[in-house]
Amino acid sequence: MSFQIKNIFIEIFIVIFTVSLFVYSCGDNPTDIGIPPVPEKIWSDYHSVWSGVHDLIAYIHVQETGSDDPDSSGIYVIKPDGTEKKLLFRHQLAIGLDWSPDGTKLIANVITNVITNVEYILMTISYPDGDVDTLTPAGQYFDPVWSPNGSMIAFASHWGDERGIYFIDNDGSNCRKIISYGHKPCLVYNDSLLYINFDTVLTSGSICMSDTTGNFKREILAPANNVVRSTTRPRMHRNTGRITFHAQESGKFYQNIWILENGYSETTKLLSMAGYPAFSPNGDKIVFSKREDKYDRLWIINWDGTGLRQLTY
Repeated sequence: MSFQIKNIFIEIFIVIFTVSLFVYSCGDNPTDIGIPPVPEKIWSDYHSVWSGVHDLIAYIHVQETGSDDPDSSGIYVIKPDGTEKKLLFRHQLAIGLDWSPDGTKLIANVITNVITNVEYILMTISYPDGDVDTLTPAGQYFDPVWSPNGSMIAFASHWGDERGIYFIDNDGSNCRKIISYGHKPCLVYNDSLLYINFDTVLTSGSICMSDTTGNFKREILAPANNVVRSTTRPRMHRNTGRITFHAQESGKFYQNIWILENGYSETTKLLSMAGYPAFSPNGDKIVFSKREDKYDRLWIINWDGTGLRQLTY
């Protein structure tokens, strides 16, 4: 399946837009990374995901061009206590990351050509060896996530008539569109999909759920005036039912982290000027990105807002 951008003006816009959002540099080993749309802000560590199999956190790191950063851009793993940090895969720009349920692989979308077509591929990276297997041809693939049983991978396409949420089998075959005008998928259960809606049937920008055939759509949380908007990347802990996500407040240009609980009836701001939250396997903690000095690093906090500590430096 191909999601080529055919109009030259759209291509020019996408190149400018992408370069403005993402900082990248060439490494001399294996992968690189992408960053969130916060003005005058570089997210050095982000998109963390927590594996219960190994009690390991995987994340994407950006090495600033011309900086004294000793770490190359790429995908890293680290223990929750900050030990045993390891570069698993080096690349100029990777965007989106998720552990397989058995902990043997990470799925990532990796940019292939930022200058011409701004295309991406989906690939798996084995743990602990770092072996790479490409699943898709070059195209438009974002925010890949595994199903809980490991049989499927969901991802989003953002462009033109192809935009929406798709599923592929775990070997890259059998690609099918599930939700039109949907972004940021999260496969909560084997039969349930959490996502951001952008159609006109439900509220645009709302957190929604459906089954894995794209039916039985329902709205979980609509953007509220002066509370949250541009809701992005929701993640649900399947045992507690809590949802965490980052979003902007009206009139602000930075992300905050929110918790949605009690049957989706209570929304609480957990942190300001932070993003990309992800639950620990037992749901007690959240790993996220937040600025420290001039860089954005990973932090961990209890889901109730206590016990804040820095993870990466």
